[in-house]
Amino acid sequence: MLRLILIIGLGYSGLLLILYFFQEHLLFFPQRLSQERSDSLYSRKDTEAVEMRMSDGTAVRGWLVKNSSVNPLKLLFYYGGNAEEVSHLIDESGKFGDRSLVLVNYRGYGRSEGKPGEDALKRDAMEIFDEIRKRPDVDPTDVVLMGRSLGTGIAVYVAAHRPHAGVILISPYDSMTNIAKRHYRFFPIDLLLRHRFESMRLAPAITSPVLMLVAGEDSIVPKSHSRSLAKHWGGNFDLREIEKTDHNTIGFHPLYWVAIQDYLRMVSQQ
Repeated sequence: MLRLILIIGLGYSGLLLILYFFQEHLLFFPQRLSQERSDSLYSRKDTEAVEMRMSDGTAVRGWLVKNSSVNPLKLLFYYGGNAEEVSHLIDESGKFGDRSLVLVNYRGYGRSEGKPGEDALKRDAMEIFDEIRKRPDVDPTDVVLMGRSLGTGIAVYVAAHRPHAGVILISPYDSMTNIAKRHYRFFPIDLLLRHRFESMRLAPAITSPVLMLVAGEDSIVPKSHSRSLAKHWGGNFDLREIEKTDHNTIGFHPLYWVAIQDYLRMVSQQ
C-alpha cells in the first residue's frame, strides 16, 4: 500500500511539474505562415503590410486591410484564438463593411518573431494599437476591438486601457484561471498558472457597449464563463447564444455575421 501511495504521489508531482513548466505549450499553439502565402497577401491592392518592432526588439508582422477609400479610416483591431493565424480574415474582410482591419499575428504566429505569453501579448497589443491609431489616415475616435477565445482577454485588456468605440467578443471567458480550474479540477491552478487573463477584473471599468457571441455547445469555453464576464461588464452588453454550434463552428453560422454587421452599424451611428 505504501508503495502504491508513493507511486501515485510521484505521478501526481510529475504532472504538477509538467503543468507548471510546459503550460505555454498547453495554452498557445502558434500557427506559422509560409513565405509564399505571405507574399501573395502582401501583393493585394487593398492590403498594406504591417511590420513593427516591439519595445524589446521583437518584430511582429501582419496587415492593414483597407475596406474604404474614404479617409479617415474606421478601424477594427482583431485578436485571434490560441491556434489562429489571422490572415484568413483578409479573405472575409468585406463582411466588416467599410471598417478597415488591423490583423497582426501574435509573437510566434504567422511570420512574427518571438514566443507568446500573456504579458508579452498584452504589451504588444498596446504598442500596436498606439502606433496604428496615431496614423494621419485613421479616425482615432472610431475604433472597435474584436477578440476570439484567447484573444478576448487581449481585447478586454486594450479596452480597459485605451479609448475605443466598441468591443466584440467571440467565445469570451471571465478568466483563464477559472477555465483551467474547470478542465484541471484536481490541480492547484491558483499556484500553477502564470497566464491568468483575468478579464472579469477589468470589465467593470469598461463602459463601451459589447457584443458577446457564445456557442451553445462550447465545451472549451462553456457559456457560463461568458455570462460571468457579461455580469461584470461596466457598459451595456448584448450576449447572443448561437445554438447548435461549438467553439470551432460558431463562425460558420449565418447568425454570426449578421450579429457582427448589425453591431458595427450601430457603433458607426453613435
